[in-house]
Amino acid sequence: MKVYKCGKCNEEFASPGDATARGCPFCQAPLEGERHVVELSICAPMWNEKGVIEEFVGRCARAAEGCTPDFEILIVDDGSRDSTWETIKALAQQKSFLRAVRHSRNFGLQAAVTTALEKARGRAIVIIDGDLEDPPEIIPELFKKWRNGAEIVYTVKEQRKAGAFKGLLFKLFHLLFSRLASPPMVSQSGLFCLLDRRIAELIIRLPERVRYMPGLRSWVGFRQEEVRYSRDRRYDAIPRQSFLRLFQMAVDALTSFSSAPLQLGLGIGLLGLALSLLAILVIVCIRVFTDKAIPGWATYSTLLVGLGGFLSLYLSFIGCYVGHIYNEVKQRPHSLIAEET
Repeated sequence: MKVYKCGKCNEEFASPGDATARGCPFCQAPLEGERHVVELSICAPMWNEKGVIEEFVGRCARAAEGCTPDFEILIVDDGSRDSTWETIKALAQQKSFLRAVRHSRNFGLQAAVTTALEKARGRAIVIIDGDLEDPPEIIPELFKKWRNGAEIVYTVKEQRKAGAFKGLLFKLFHLLFSRLASPPMVSQSGLFCLLDRRIAELIIRLPERVRYMPGLRSWVGFRQEEVRYSRDRRYDAIPRQSFLRLFQMAVDALTSFSSAPLQLGLGIGLLGLALSLLAILVIVCIRVFTDKAIPGWATYSTLLVGLGGFLSLYLSFIGCYVGHIYNEVKQRPHSLIAEET
């Protein structure tokens, strides 16, 4: 089916006959051009994943065929340094349903997901990691819920095959994020999900540059349903995300959807004020009612150091929010595309 899409209001219409001489029949803006629409898009960001591409595409294709014959698989190569892009291009020549986009450099996971949403042509869009930790075999279950009226189908990890320490950090992040984020979010829900085309368009239109897709998905609302699953290990057991990058993503997520760190500073400030008033009262009483020297300088020094540490922590939170403001006012694009197939 051929449709036209407005580049301004994102409305679609069936044929150029529906358009007036001024352009879009809804807002009269110039038209973007015709675009082939499919029933299902399966989108995956990848970075240095040449060893898994063929198996990933094969498993996703079999899962998609169990949903609809009208599907595509879209891979976003986020500036890989190995032969990921060459492998994808060679495979795309053999499989007509495979499309790919390559970033000009590594812009990060969230930028790659945004590119996938922009380039996907499906009425239903599945976002899945390209390392096979998320099993493509449950895509038909997500698709069925969408067919039954759900506009967002998110997944919840019941079990994660990761190291004990890393698994503990993930659980701690999800616990904090689900409790502190506004609106409240489901714990252990990550990137793997299905979005209705309308929801994807709404998320694309959001102007913020610092993006955390699971948070944006929860924020938009609409009818949401969940699917639970057990997450597998990476195909090669070599993580692509460093601890530092995971930590940065956690900070971005928390500071993008919660003001609790700033409110924590208020509590620390009130506590410090109360302790300071108490210390002043004690000093005055000793000075007025006794002739003894004031003891406990070590205690006061410890108190000052402790409050200084709290203050530094609070200022670091403020710095995170200022960093978000800095990134937003620059208005840079989330990514740049070097090549498409």
